[in-house]
Amino acid sequence: TMKNLDFSITLNQLFVILLCLAGFVLLIFSIILMVKLIKSVDKLNKILDDSSTISGIAAEGAVFVKTTAVDLSNSVKDLTDKAKNSGNLFSSLSSIIELISKLKKVIKK
Repeated sequence: TMKNLDFSITLNQLFVILLCLAGFVLLIFSIILMVKLIKSVDKLNKILDDSSTISGIAAEGAVFVKTTAVDLSNSVKDLTDKAKNSGNLFSSLSSIIELISKLKKVIKK
């Protein structure tokens, strides 16, 4: 024969049980959120590293372009100065050849 089992919970005990369940769900949610946040931070660090590398390459390119532009400007100035001052055809031709060789170097780079 079976005995009758009485099982009673007070409202206070029910409230405590619900709070524990809610805390457990919140803990699981927080752990999942932290894992996703760590993955996002890792991706962001990779993007920032790539960005700094690209910025460095762009800065080097800008320095090269500036240096090349100054060299070309000086070559053109020398050419015009020689043409104005000397009137010598040979000197002017050698300056033109020098300018063309500098332009070829720039194009190759």
